[in-house]
Amino acid sequence: MKFRIGQDDFKLYAEAEDVEANIIEIDSYFKTKIDAQKMNDRINFIKPFAIGFINSILDKGVKVPIPSNFTQYIRDPKVQTFNRYLFIDAEPYFGSRTVPDNLLVMAGPVVQEMLKKKLSANLL
Repeated sequence: MKFRIGQDDFKLYAEAEDVEANIIEIDSYFKTKIDAQKMNDRINFIKPFAIGFINSILDKGVKVPIPSNFTQYIRDPKVQTFNRYLFIDAEPYFGSRTVPDNLLVMAGPVVQEMLKKKLSANLL
């Protein structure tokens, strides 16, 4: 899967590159001529259709739950994957170099101190 985040709408978009599905063993409850190899051949036949269907769903994007009063102070969002987790990263942006009170309330005390130090260093 490839992930990206919209620069303006902060939606998470994804694109499936491949679908993996393998039948290892079949224990049927009735008499059948199909075996695991034949089932895997059938699965491989429908893979392109499955990828197209999945991409048509993922193409619409999913809204990332970031409040708008926070998104106006970040730029250049990026998505990274690690160990089946998605990490969303962005650069801070304070056009007027002032931190609004509501942003400091949303951030924890450690982040509040970092923001205050960073901004006071930039103003000097």
